Amino acid sequence: MKKILIWLLVTSFAMSSLTMNGQMNTFEINENKRLCKTFIKKAHKYEKTMRDDSLAETTLRVYKKRITSYCGTLIATR
Repeated sequence: MKKILIWLLVTSFAMSSLTMNGQMNTFEINENKRLCKTFIKKAHKYEKTMRDDSLAETTLRVYKKRITSYCGTLIATR
């Protein structure tokens, strides 16, 4: 009985990963949309109030990197 359950779990996992084949599911797409919007808002707000030093510039670069990461995956899935 244990062998059958393990076999079912393994085959169902393999089948799901084969059918996905690099495609994102709706949860991942919705999460990337949310994160894309969030980091765009954060970057705009931070840019208005940021200091004039290297740490602030680095923080803004991180926000922009996250924007390109999350928004870029949305564009690539279309």
